[in-house]
Amino acid sequence: MLAEVDLPVAPPNSGACFMELSRRRGDFAIIGIAAMVRLDAEGRCEEARIGLCNAGDGPVFATQTSASLIGQLIGTKEIDEAANLVRGEIDPGGNVHASKDYQRHVAGVLTSRALKIANERAQRGH
Repeated sequence: MLAEVDLPVAPPNSGACFMELSRRRGDFAIIGIAAMVRLDAEGRCEEARIGLCNAGDGPVFATQTSASLIGQLIGTKEIDEAANLVRGEIDPGGNVHASKDYQRHVAGVLTSRALKIANERAQRGH
């Protein structure tokens, strides 16, 4: 039984975003993504974490994709590269609602969207 969850306060210049795609509200996600970035004083990515659900046997931490953002000013090019990397880092199971290829495609799309939002939030200092 889960009795408590301790969530630390996010540091300044960090932003996060969670997105998922499901057939109906409340259904299990076809793919879900959580993205977090923390920027340094010059606006370069100091820390990035990208995790996915329903993209493998359990939760998947996209190590390569996260590392690709470190030291970068996150813009369209970097986000597009991250979306492409995440597609290769996951091994979704596919099911009657979505093929593996569709899940990979959606993972890339949601990675792009979530990183854009997380980066915007980090730039605002939230």
